[in-house]
Amino acid sequence: MRIIVAPDPVLRQKCSSVTPEELPKLTKKAKQMAKLMYKSEGCGLAAPQVGIAKRLIVIDTNTPKEGEKFEPNPTFLVNPVLSRLSDEKDTCSEGCLSIPGISIDIERATELELDALDLDGNEVHIEASGFAARALQHELDHLDGITMFEHLDPISRIEKLQEFEQAKAAGAKPGDTGTTSNAGDTGTTKSSSAAGVAAPSTSAAAPSDSTAGMVVPSGTCTTNTSPQITAHGKDSS
Repeated sequence: MRIIVAPDPVLRQKCSSVTPEELPKLTKKAKQMAKLMYKSEGCGLAAPQVGIAKRLIVIDTNTPKEGEKFEPNPTFLVNPVLSRLSDEKDTCSEGCLSIPGISIDIERATELELDALDLDGNEVHIEASGFAARALQHELDHLDGITMFEHLDPISRIEKLQEFEQAKAAGAKPGDTGTTSNAGDTGTTKSSSAAGVAAPSTSAAAPSDSTAGMVVPSGTCTTNTSPQITAHGKDSS
């Protein structure tokens, strides 16, 4: 399994829902996605980013306190459907494992709620705020064939596409991000927001405000970006 990089057409494809029959077969792939996410220093990954055009994402925005060991705790969401976005919005610089080497300022809601299935087919309700809400919106975009470029006006999109081509030519790989989009881009740097582990047997570093390679530079956001996500099993009645 590998991360698909733009402009692969699967990244612009609207993904189809996972059927009950497909779910057991996708469970193994979902866990492989999580390992790849940690290895690539991301905190979120959508199925189309590994070439699977299905509505499946994995996310882990948990950040341990200073001095504590990071313990991977991925959340898998199948067929996620947004039920609420807050009116309050914030703009932060994001990166993407499928668009390595650059960052883009994107405005998103600061809170959300969604409904989905877990890997066992159970219904779950998710409430997220701060950075976790941003991370989820980033991954949900992927399921509808929306990349960071689609958030830009035509002129800015051309400029960022050119910057991306330069980053790729310079050898940018998934997990690399550029400097913030407002400052002068001085080259491609490895994201300091490592999420951590290649496999359970390796040591894990803590994620630090990143998803799908996304980075939130200090001072860019006006609201608290600490990851907060709450999952509830849905009442079957």
